[in-house]
Amino acid sequence: MGAFLAVVSPEQAQAQSAIITGKVTSQFGQNVEGAQIYINDLNISVPTNAQGEYTINIPPSRASGQQVNLRVRALGYAPEVRPIRVTAGTQTIQLYVEAGTSTDWTRSSSRDRWKGLSAPRCRLPSRVVC
Repeated sequence: MGAFLAVVSPEQAQAQSAIITGKVTSQFGQNVEGAQIYINDLNISVPTNAQGEYTINIPPSRASGQQVNLRVRALGYAPEVRPIRVTAGTQTIQLYVEAGTSTDWTRSSSRDRWKGLSAPRCRLPSRVVC
């Protein structure tokens, strides 16, 4: 078998997408399904799957080496923020969340809204009951 050698020009390297992948686990090592991973600066948001894994694909035109905050939110866990640099290629970033409360839930089933409360006493529109 012959060896395969790939030569990548600087233009090709710059044309690569940034791929940020990883896993969200609790402080006890449990996978966190349904956590929301997002980068506000790029207006990107993805959920974690049943194994707590996520993948964010950022097009080459938006991956210019800038520093952004990678955020994770999950019901029943305190939000977490990790500063990262968006560069071409793949980065693996493991995120850990601790049990706590999210503080910005909004009740949408009536005209009342909560902001800054640790847990509204309502039935949220999804399958979650608080």
